[in-house]
Amino acid sequence: MRAILTIVLLLVTSLATAETFNYTIKFKGALSAFSWASLADGSIETRKLDACYGRGSCLNTRVRMSSENHKLLETLYPTRFFYQSFLRENPAQTIAFEKREKKNDSEYQPYGYRHKLVTISKDGSKASYLELWSSGESLSSAEAKLVSTDHNGGQPPAVRKRKTSAVEKNALDRWAMIHTARFLPLRQGYSERFPGTNGKDRMSYQVKLAGSETIQVRGENRDAWKISIVETKNGKRQPTLYLWISQDEKRIPLRVEMEESIGKVRFYLK
Repeated sequence: MRAILTIVLLLVTSLATAETFNYTIKFKGALSAFSWASLADGSIETRKLDACYGRGSCLNTRVRMSSENHKLLETLYPTRFFYQSFLRENPAQTIAFEKREKKNDSEYQPYGYRHKLVTISKDGSKASYLELWSSGESLSSAEAKLVSTDHNGGQPPAVRKRKTSAVEKNALDRWAMIHTARFLPLRQGYSERFPGTNGKDRMSYQVKLAGSETIQVRGENRDAWKISIVETKNGKRQPTLYLWISQDEKRIPLRVEMEESIGKVRFYLK
């Protein structure tokens, strides 16, 4: 069964090799009086790259979020978020991912972001977690190709700390898991475990088909599969992530919901 699932994944993840989806990001928590409020704009872009960290071609997913055009969050909690994942398709496994976030100027490094890069060894057994800073050890030429260059300051980041941890074979980072979940062979009762990684902790995802719903998208009703992704970190269950995808061959991510420390965040397709 696992071999059949792997073949299906290889066939369908290749369908979405160049796409961009734009979202209104809504938040529900203390900052919004516990009602859904539009607080940021976001996008999810996926493209195919010919060469990725010496592993051949891969899918590169880039996720962006900014409160720049939303006065409430920009005033109280200015947010900039960038995440990119490099996903090998055959078989599905994270090659590397980069995360860059800014939530408060006073807490972050000179060019303004909390910044990390994680790379996975060629045999899939180890993750190297790199904390990036404005000074320190230079990135290798291969590592530098995995790091975005559009951050403030115009200077290449350096490695402040480096740590290596064991990971399960074919581990996926969060956004690689979200992309992979779009193209699973969904059916009633579907449930599958996938190994995961954040570069530091032992992780896994339990992906289930939660049901079928009709939701409003761009003023129209759309039939959607609702997928739940339960993340486990070091044996402890984390808040459930939900993904609504269109019930057609494109499997468009119509809505994404995740829980953060300050409340729930939803991506609504524009």
